[in-house]
Amino acid sequence: MKSITNQFQSQIKLRGLIVGISFLFLSGCSQNSSLGVVGKSLEMAFYGHPDAEFDRGYIESIPYDSMILKIGMGPKSLVIHSKTLNQDVHWMAADYSLYVTRYGRIVKTANLPINRVGYDSRQPDPISQIEQGKVWNYDFYYEVDLQPGNFYATPVRSKFYFEDVEELDILGVKYKTKRYVEKFSSEKVYWKGENYFWFDADTGHLRQSLQFVDPKTPAFLTQKVR
Repeated sequence: MKSITNQFQSQIKLRGLIVGISFLFLSGCSQNSSLGVVGKSLEMAFYGHPDAEFDRGYIESIPYDSMILKIGMGPKSLVIHSKTLNQDVHWMAADYSLYVTRYGRIVKTANLPINRVGYDSRQPDPISQIEQGKVWNYDFYYEVDLQPGNFYATPVRSKFYFEDVEELDILGVKYKTKRYVEKFSSEKVYWKGENYFWFDADTGHLRQSLQFVDPKTPAFLTQKVR
């Protein structure tokens, strides 16, 4: 069976081309230099980069938690845990881009062409419930703030479904996982799609995710190394 991750690589290329053309059009009609930056970043995401080779032994020798992150067809990068505030885990990459995860969901980013600068929900995240072995069978509602564009309190509705079991190979270590799909939509910004989450079958912890953070950027792949 072809893995969801591999299927997404082909979908990301097509999505990247469509989005890239849209941004190139906008760049030609605007003097806003930030659009040019976004367009170039999406162009790089479409054409792709060779992945860096990571050595598990080296990563395990680092005295900090780490995670592999890949945006669309861009290169894989190693992000390092910098701090934790309540349930928010902060990660930093070598290019100074910042990521904040809550139960594995990317709730904030910084120093990217498009950033999720805010996230709020009054419901428990289904990710945290699934990790605890609880059954989640109702709609999840949350709001996100996006920049540039001043898209504040953008409503997103989603629903989780168990999809299949899958064996993952992360840096040579195999994990038996349960794969869940989150189907989401936001009418306000004409955005809909599917996020995927792989939970360790033995521990229940989130091992891998493939999630969209905003309507324009390709999916973020995350893999928890340690």
